Amino acid sequence: WDSPKHKGNAGIHLRLNQFVNISSDCYFQEGFKRQSLDDREDHPGFEILNLTMIARNLIQGLEIRVSIHNLLNASYSLPNEMDVLPRDFPMPDRHFMFELRYKL
Repeated sequence: WDSPKHKGNAGIHLRLNQFVNISSDCYFQEGFKRQSLDDREDHPGFEILNLTMIARNLIQGLEIRVSIHNLLNASYSLPNEMDVLPRDFPMPDRHFMFELRYKL
């Protein structure tokens, strides 16, 4: 009951120049069937698009990474077992991550 009919992931990675890369990935899960005694409707599935920009060595040893998760702000959830919660597990809206790394 907790496995989607289909799921997949596709991505693309572009090198803009010697310092900057952009990557994007799309993850999808197609509908879930509910447990046999669960009277809720089957779960419809979802698609999520993420985008990341990575800049390396603009300054020697420094890496800057900026990511946007759930770029299109999809409203989605993951199915749960019946009688655990009254609804499925809600997943986060669009959110951002900023990361700095420095190697000596």
